[in-house]
Amino acid sequence: MLALDWETGKTAGSKNYAWGSTTYAKQFMDRVYEKTGVRCMLYTGMEGISQCKNCYPTYKLWFAGYPNLNDSWTPPAFPSRYKTSPWPKYDIWQYTNSNSKLDRNTTNLTKSDWNNLIKSSISKTTTNTTKGSETKVSINFNNYYNKISNSGHD
Repeated sequence: MLALDWETGKTAGSKNYAWGSTTYAKQFMDRVYEKTGVRCMLYTGMEGISQCKNCYPTYKLWFAGYPNLNDSWTPPAFPSRYKTSPWPKYDIWQYTNSNSKLDRNTTNLTKSDWNNLIKSSISKTTTNTTKGSETKVSINFNNYYNKISNSGHD
């Protein structure tokens, strides 16, 4: 599964130079889809939603918001202060980073939604007309959902 991590990049040594643009994220994800046949997810928090509204409904939302940093596998209630509009809800929610020890996520996706998101097998061939060569991109996710759903964690 591919995801565009749309954050400010305020941490040491990183910066998102396109931060503030209301077109860049969608242009980037459209280009990834054009080249790979894979639709990215958008990973962002409330600060990035307003810049990425044009990504809805084409791209699913992986929302980052930490109401607390409890080290728990039980997700808290989704806070009303978190706004995901124009998405009616998150598809995946990273609800804690457990004080930087381990990110925890939950999802609203069904098994069918998940399979549609990652596809069981993705293949696309592109041709470079200037060099006359072909590039084949293949990503195989066979049984990936079964592996994670049988890992003991939902």
